[in-house]
Amino acid sequence: MKLIATLNILILNLVLLFSPAAGYADEVQITTAWQSEHEAFIPWYAKKMQWDKELGISLKLLHFQSGDEIAKSLHATEWALAGIGMKPALTSIYAHQMLLVGIANNESNANAVYVHEDSPILATKGQNPDYPDLYGSKESLQNKTVLYTQNTSAELLLDVWLSRFGLSLNDVKLKSFDPRAASGAFKAGMGDILVTWSPFTLAAKKNGFTQIANGNTCKLDQYVFLVANQDYASKNPEHIEKVLQVYFKGIDWIQNTPKEDVTKEYIEFYKEWIGQDLDMETALVDLELHALYPLAEQLNMFKVNEENQSIVKEFLLKMINYYNEQGKIKNEDLARLQRLDNVSDTFLKAIHE
Repeated sequence: MKLIATLNILILNLVLLFSPAAGYADEVQITTAWQSEHEAFIPWYAKKMQWDKELGISLKLLHFQSGDEIAKSLHATEWALAGIGMKPALTSIYAHQMLLVGIANNESNANAVYVHEDSPILATKGQNPDYPDLYGSKESLQNKTVLYTQNTSAELLLDVWLSRFGLSLNDVKLKSFDPRAASGAFKAGMGDILVTWSPFTLAAKKNGFTQIANGNTCKLDQYVFLVANQDYASKNPEHIEKVLQVYFKGIDWIQNTPKEDVTKEYIEFYKEWIGQDLDMETALVDLELHALYPLAEQLNMFKVNEENQSIVKEFLLKMINYYNEQGKIKNEDLARLQRLDNVSDTFLKAIHE
């Protein structure tokens, strides 16, 4: 009898051990949204390592081609948290329904402007002494055809880059495409200028494109923000906190793990999530192009002073004023944007405690 009882216990333990739901019966599914780029690496790796399940949640990762698409899908998909660029975070029709709760990365060096290798634009460099590494001139850029993706970080970079020469978007011919289509069309010979982001920048040199500017050479920070669905966050703040815990665990892992090990995982991520093969050198370069900020640093960046300002708020206010000067903000929206009520360090503080 003892033998039978022992066997029954062993069988029960084996069933529980190999059951797909073992240990995770009460996990909550949380929908998140990401682009085909660097910041999706952390949630992808977290799913692989089951970091989400360790916290009693299951991350659902929705895949989009741009932050603008993510913002527009807010009601249709009801995502809880997403990674999007500053422009859709501020100017999307649903921007007032999103909270800026963290920074996914800084992609300033990963967003770039390209021309064909025989472009006459390459003949001039440093025309503006304040930006000595920029190629082009006011004369050589006017009326050129630009391939880009509207309402994205690429559009912001294009706008700022042109302004360094005293030009605006009205001074060039704009053709907006899906980023993959834009890169393909440029490779086929369409257009004079391409503005895009990683992963499309990674193949640029192989495709015969020459980089003439990026966020860094334009002295432009380009953050990808972690944004929360405001309605969802108000009802389920603990879910947002857990997703952020996962994300910052990923940042710590990347920054404290041998580069070779991280790069191997990044190559697998690129193949599975983006559908693109990377070699070790290219993968390492892309990882290094994206700056990451650990939790302690972000708490400092979001911390407000006596004037209710912070590093993040001052940056956003500068960009809001820039957009306003360019006529990109409606008068009725300006006051709301300048208040920056949607910037919150509440969730960062919660996971720090």
